[in-house]
Amino acid sequence: MATTIGAEMKAQFRDSLTITSKALEAIPDDKWYIAPNTINAPVRIAFHAIQALDAHLWCAEGDYDWNRFGVSWKTEDIYLLPGKQTMLDYLEEVRQRTFQWCEVSDEVMTGPAHQPRFFKMRLTEGIYAIRHLNHHTGELNASLRELGLTPGTW
Repeated sequence: MATTIGAEMKAQFRDSLTITSKALEAIPDDKWYIAPNTINAPVRIAFHAIQALDAHLWCAEGDYDWNRFGVSWKTEDIYLLPGKQTMLDYLEEVRQRTFQWCEVSDEVMTGPAHQPRFFKMRLTEGIYAIRHLNHHTGELNASLRELGLTPGTW
């Protein structure tokens, strides 16, 4: 049986999400809200990365609720943002939805995007979502290195 685009995307998402999960798990609880600049605190990076993955795959442009948990990742007081376990649970929820997103035919995967202003086809939404997730996972891994801890590995 031939491998589908969706199956290949699912494998790439699985690997990227595993690295992200490992990075989140490795951040000490007492460092979750701490960074020289609060925009770079692990909680903000994680919250944004997970929400953006969900939004890029499932929502039409402008149709996503960015105030999950009743707060904005970007503007809320940092200590009102969710704790690490809440983010890990949220990551698992989004992981399952991401895998669902991959379970379509090649015809659908190469068909129109949810956000046509930014992407021509569904597949490019997924590719962008992986790139974006990996970018922010790299930031989390850099935070781990700065703390003298082992970052997530490929």
